[in-house]
Amino acid sequence: MTNEIQAAVNVLAPGMTVSLGGGRHMQALAHAIADAELDVTLCSPAVPTRAAITALGLRLVDLPEHVDWAFDGCDSVDRRRHALKSNGGIHTFEKLYADIADQYVLVAPPERVVDRLSPAVPLTLEVVPPAVWQVVRAVSDLGYVATQRTTGTVTTTPLGNSLVDITADDWGNIERLDNAVRAMNGVVGTSYFDHQVTDILTTDAAGVAVWLK
Repeated sequence: MTNEIQAAVNVLAPGMTVSLGGGRHMQALAHAIADAELDVTLCSPAVPTRAAITALGLRLVDLPEHVDWAFDGCDSVDRRRHALKSNGGIHTFEKLYADIADQYVLVAPPERVVDRLSPAVPLTLEVVPPAVWQVVRAVSDLGYVATQRTTGTVTTTPLGNSLVDITADDWGNIERLDNAVRAMNGVVGTSYFDHQVTDILTTDAAGVAVWLK
């Protein structure tokens, strides 16, 4: 068990409702909860994580009304707790869980915790299929490159919508861009998390777990 996973387990208490997002860290956290025999109720926006929870015999519910702790991964997060969660394509569902959580914690390796969000990670939009070409054109008019995702492991969302990736040389104006694209007709949601994250759980150079608030 890694130090950050142990640190996550340490804040949990019996009777809590806990959300686990997508990715290998979240499945590792599910295993750690099972090993600790914690009497908690689990939920997840990610199908593979839900499968892991079920396989471990842990209590799993659908989206509840309240979550005590929600843990998730990210592709890039800055020290002001703005994040991009683009690769998995489930950001709309992830925000549903984040919005009902008392604490929404990103568990991230130190190289993903940066001063400014990485331009190597796109801003990803969930778009209803008939609107894709209009959204791509509108983003182009704003001076950015937008491409419908057609290759890779994840090309559509769980709702069957399309994914459109926006790239830029830097993300200095990402908040303004995010506001603009969220207002476009056909855009369901974006992968930019601007106010949901309460904590970042990472490790220092020695591998010691560190909480960033």
